[in-house]
Amino acid sequence: MPIVSADQSELVVRKLLSGGVVAIPTDTVYGVAALATQADAVRALSHLKGRDEDQPIAVLIDSAAAIAPFLDDPASLDRVMALWPGRSP
Repeated sequence: MPIVSADQSELVVRKLLSGGVVAIPTDTVYGVAALATQADAVRALSHLKGRDEDQPIAVLIDSAAAIAPFLDDPASLDRVMALWPGRSP
């Protein structure tokens, strides 16, 4: 995995969209990332992390609404929103 500068973010996006795995710096550690919607990329990520394929991997999203397409019951989004971090019960 090559390390790219901040101005090369398009390279990172292309890599993710093509099913690749990338390392992303955060405020404390580097995270290893892939698109959760690409099964081959998730398998590659699991392999790199030394995990069994059936072991869950955290998925980061930008809003609770972004998970709606992945819910078996779209009405369950209301229940998800009630548990969303930063929301009062």
